[in-house]
Amino acid sequence: MEDIKLLKASIDFFDSKNGSLHHAPFLVRIANAFLSDEKKTEKIMRELLYDPILYDEIQKKILPYFAIEKPISGFKILWDQFRGKLVKFQFQDPVNFDIILDAILNKSFIFTYEEGVKKGNIFNEIKIHFQFESKAIDELLIAIYSLNTQIGKNPSGKGEYLLDLFVKNAYKSSDVNIDENEYEIKSTNAAVGESLGSKITYIETISSIFEQSGCKFNYETFSFGKKFSTVWSPIFINMTKQSPASAYELIKYQYEFYMQNNMNDKFIKIVDNFLLNPDNTSLCAIYDELCRQYIIKSLNGKIMLVFYEVGVGEKRVPTGDYVCFNEKSVTEAVSFSGSETSTATKIFLPKSSATMRPEIQYVP
Repeated sequence: MEDIKLLKASIDFFDSKNGSLHHAPFLVRIANAFLSDEKKTEKIMRELLYDPILYDEIQKKILPYFAIEKPISGFKILWDQFRGKLVKFQFQDPVNFDIILDAILNKSFIFTYEEGVKKGNIFNEIKIHFQFESKAIDELLIAIYSLNTQIGKNPSGKGEYLLDLFVKNAYKSSDVNIDENEYEIKSTNAAVGESLGSKITYIETISSIFEQSGCKFNYETFSFGKKFSTVWSPIFINMTKQSPASAYELIKYQYEFYMQNNMNDKFIKIVDNFLLNPDNTSLCAIYDELCRQYIIKSLNGKIMLVFYEVGVGEKRVPTGDYVCFNEKSVTEAVSFSGSETSTATKIFLPKSSATMRPEIQYVP
């Protein structure tokens, strides 16, 4: 190990005298010539590849991408993670390392959104733009996508730093700002909006309203996911036929819980239609509209960008697929998870979560 340290110290000295920003290729050539094969482990070679002058320059260049002038605590943690992934990539794919550096330091990849529902694959679009392709690049893009260390006051979600680092005119704001347009970035099953209220109060209130109708409330059947139409909808429709006033009160309470406001005229008309024709279609129309109004309220003028992941829980894997829409295209982009309405995303209304916020799900 001493000969390796001496070798690196010698090259670092060479750098300081000659102002080299790229000692790594030179160093690796020397290492390959003088180190025995058993000493050329990945860990050692990655350590030899690390060029402190170059990486200091990279750090300075990307600071504005995160809307900061100097490294703060959150950025330092992110930088250590990002730097480690970049050094690993440099070892795995030295041919494309300079291309990746250029892609990050001189961002030229343009991401735009116009009216309507936009779909694409961010990984493929980045690779096509910069004309690179390798297994190591795929792994690097996924690794950067997965970074979510918080910088400053604003929490950071998966996918945000990929846009910050590769997209021209993108920088960190509440989520990501691109060409002065605010984007709300979400991944599969991410919660949307702010914390709403007590789940205990929510369930107790609904249970009380339901039982006042003369019908028995069963918490297990109270489902606002995919089983809505087969499990909860028939029960609620039956209760509606027995007590329309109770049904109206329950829907009104749910609307006010999610929207933090009184029902508007558009929503009241949809509710009235259900009370006159209590069936699954008219009931799903209520929750389609509630979900859309909630998303519009939560977006507050931003553009929504939802990434698709496969798998369950911590084992979810990003695909790069995304859907993008704004409040003007919510009708074609958003519907309730329990309805059969065909849209790019579905909204699940939880009955028990820490914040009770609806969750958005990409529909491939």
